Amino acid sequence: MKTGLIINNDQKKEFTDGKWEGAKIFYITLDNGDEGEIFVPRGQAVPTGTINYNLQETEYGNKIKIVKDQKGGGGFGKADPAKSASIERQVALKEAVTFLGYFIAKGEKVTKVDVCNVADYFDDWLKKKPAKEVPKVTELQQAPPPSSNDELPF
Repeated sequence: MKTGLIINNDQKKEFTDGKWEGAKIFYITLDNGDEGEIFVPRGQAVPTGTINYNLQETEYGNKIKIVKDQKGGGGFGKADPAKSASIERQVALKEAVTFLGYFIAKGEKVTKVDVCNVADYFDDWLKKKPAKEVPKVTELQQAPPPSSNDELPF
C-alpha cells in the first residue's frame, strides 16, 4: 500500500448506459510521481487530498485502487464518542421541539431560548447527569390532562 496526495485529476470517461451508468474513470497524478486511472462508481465523489492506494501496472496502463481503512468486521467497530454525543444532542433537540410544539399549537409563544433550554435538559437526562432545575415554560402547569377518550388500553 502506498500513500500520496492527488495533485491532478482529469475525467477520461463517463459511462452513460448499462450497469455502470453514471460511473466515471479519472486519470490522477499524485505528488510522489505515481499516476494512473481510478474508477469512481456512480454516486461517489471524486477522490481528493491524500489517499492510501495500491498501484497495479497493466498492459492498458496503471490502475489505482483506493485502500479504505478497515475498522473491524461485521459492523461492530469501536463506537465514536463524539458521534454518539452528536446523535444524543440531535435527539434531545428534536424531542424538545416536539414537546414544545404542543404550546405552539395552542398559540402560546415559545422562544428559541425555551427550545434550547428544554433540549439541554433532555440532553442531560440522556447522559444521566444530575438533574437540573426544570426549564421555565410558563404554560407547562396549564397543560390539560389527557383525554379519557384516547382509545389507549390503559
